[in-house]
Amino acid sequence: MSFTRAVKSDRKLKQALEAVVHVRLDQSDPADARQLRRLNVDGFPTFVLQTARGEEIERWSGFAKSKPFIARLAAALADPRLLEQKIATFDPAAVAPQDRAAAALRAKSLAESLQAANRPLDAVTFYDHAARLDPRLEPAVAWGRTICVREAVLEGRAPLSDLEAAVAKVPRTSKWTALSIARVMVEAWPENRDRAGLRPYVEPALPLLRGSRSWKVQQRRELEAALRPVPTIAELQAAYEQAPNAETEEALALALSDAQRYPEVLALLRRPVERDARQESHASGTGLKALALGLERGDDLAAADVRPAVAHYLKGHKEPLAPVVTAYWAGRALGRGQDDAFLAEQIEAGLARAEKVGDDARRYREALLVRKALSLEKDREKARRLTLEYLGEGWDENPSSLAEYAQFLRRNGYGLEEAERHAGHAVELAADRYERASANDALADVLYAQGRVAEACAALARAADAVPRWVHLRRKLERWDAEAKAAAAEAHTAAHGTLPGAGGPTGDERSREARRDVR
Repeated sequence: MSFTRAVKSDRKLKQALEAVVHVRLDQSDPADARQLRRLNVDGFPTFVLQTARGEEIERWSGFAKSKPFIARLAAALADPRLLEQKIATFDPAAVAPQDRAAAALRAKSLAESLQAANRPLDAVTFYDHAARLDPRLEPAVAWGRTICVREAVLEGRAPLSDLEAAVAKVPRTSKWTALSIARVMVEAWPENRDRAGLRPYVEPALPLLRGSRSWKVQQRRELEAALRPVPTIAELQAAYEQAPNAETEEALALALSDAQRYPEVLALLRRPVERDARQESHASGTGLKALALGLERGDDLAAADVRPAVAHYLKGHKEPLAPVVTAYWAGRALGRGQDDAFLAEQIEAGLARAEKVGDDARRYREALLVRKALSLEKDREKARRLTLEYLGEGWDENPSSLAEYAQFLRRNGYGLEEAERHAGHAVELAADRYERASANDALADVLYAQGRVAEACAALARAADAVPRWVHLRRKLERWDAEAKAAAAEAHTAAHGTLPGAGGPTGDERSREARRDVR
């Protein structure tokens, strides 16, 4: 049961909340979202107990049943000292033998507060305190410790061996524990580490995912793929040529899309292969997106292909949101006046459907209104004003909003210097790995648009390192890195008359010079 529903129906929970001023913050509200960011809350539900002056007493995440929540709230109110005071004064070495069980519970509560505050290494310390003070608590703290160690590994603040040690302590109380462990290890496993080491964690989970239910099929595919190194585009091309079918086509098309090789995606999808309904639906979406992004970027593609691409997509997608999606991609594809009549038709149909769909279409509706101002009304200031309005107050201190605004400026020709300034500020403010990835990706796109390919590669590498499982960043980096090396070789040839290593004093000296050019 959700906390909101429990508050309405549980009399004891209502009584417990009478001891505090209960304020609910909604992530979808811009003002609340700013407050949540100031509170460093990014998981829901999170409960933060504060003094009247806004000083934090304790926090915790998650709600399953009313009884443990009421007990947790009562314990926090019984010790109204500030959280940092509790942490600073907790000394496990000074705990008397008869007090160890109670102290262990306090340590566990403090660990949960630190985990909810995105301080994973501090949380691990207190989970360890709890288990040492009372070994009976080990099963209760093992999973929380594991999640914190995973976060530390992903942030580069702990080695993978620490996560392996944490997982070893997790009790296998349910068969589904194997799936949870597999997903944790897959997410944290370094790209450059032998995938054979993942097998002991992944293989016990695979039998749980037998069957045809969509979520099982999807998770099984993800786990099986994790056991193999991420294939290169050349390997995927070879697999397709050897066995041209819908599966090899889909894998290659997605990889080419990630590398922003949009004309090649469309050429691939035009080749005849036999697809079932799901595969045809997926191919239509991949093709429409590739066509839109390629046209937006200025690739040599035909705007006349947008109409049939939209029709193809709608033929295979009957969900209520489909006309909104096609309107969005038509806007990206035809935003430079190639077919204003069709674009106007798509935007109006998309807006009308978005009104019926409701909240699920809110972001699409906002994007369509901005596109209408830009491409049909030719009112660039209105488009900018709408974009900032939708980003909400405080956008200039929110790394995600700054990155989104920088991309808007870049894509629509408002000025790359301004876009670079906002993207750089997003990088400075980014707190977690996902924010770092998105901010550095935005900065990389802006730098690349300015022709500063080597700097763009450096920013994109930071983004890819922040979230290794975002394979699309690696694909894009491979293409840009190849361009940087080609440009360096061309510059070397223009300056010296030969390719690096093709003559001159020694091959080693040429190689060192080429590396300096790339950097």
